[in-house]
Amino acid sequence: MRTPLHTAATLALATSLTVLLGACGTDAARPADARPSSTMTATASPSARGTEGGAPDGTTEPTAAPPWQHAKPADGRTFRGQGFSFRAPKGWTDETEKAQQLNQLVDLAAAAAPDRSGFATNVNVVVSDAGVEDPSDDQLRQISAAIKSRLSTLVPELTVNPLTQLDGRPTLDHEGPATKQGMPYYIHQYVAFDAGNAYTVTFSFSRESKPAQRQQVIDQILASWSWAGS
Repeated sequence: MRTPLHTAATLALATSLTVLLGACGTDAARPADARPSSTMTATASPSARGTEGGAPDGTTEPTAAPPWQHAKPADGRTFRGQGFSFRAPKGWTDETEKAQQLNQLVDLAAAAAPDRSGFATNVNVVVSDAGVEDPSDDQLRQISAAIKSRLSTLVPELTVNPLTQLDGRPTLDHEGPATKQGMPYYIHQYVAFDAGNAYTVTFSFSRESKPAQRQQVIDQILASWSWAGS
């Protein structure tokens, strides 16, 4: 059985591919349905999330209501991964195969068309053994601190937001400006725990994007999220 700290190091690996996927744009044609897997789902709501809100030492704070709880879910294509599903905004395509060439741990990836700068807003999900069925508050704090340490080079100014929930399950929330291979971008990463697994959901945006624009995309997708069996 993995310890939470060991798991945290694995969870953070998802961020290593996001700038590459975002920078190269998307493939033009993809099949109409996302590749099948198991059956889980998601939910969302609007809310401006500040960049101040987390504990300075990388620990979590009391659970906050998810900003997507009252949001209108995305109405585009449905993507299904190992134990979860979500809907993306219209026009998003399945980029799983491309993402897996960069990081084999990726279970599912989806992206919008590239913007004027050539950056494609995207999300990828890594599913890993959490090493614990239901993490305690102390374990969640350890994982959060380990993620902050793990991402210190990629995201030096990582913000640790209060613990939240994704479709009823405890979820860590981290964000910040990242730089990889000389390219600046912005990530917002959630780590949710369900049925003994940890789900690392990493959104990547152009550094030019505004906080409200980023949150709108996140809210639409996570408002549609659902766990298999829920």
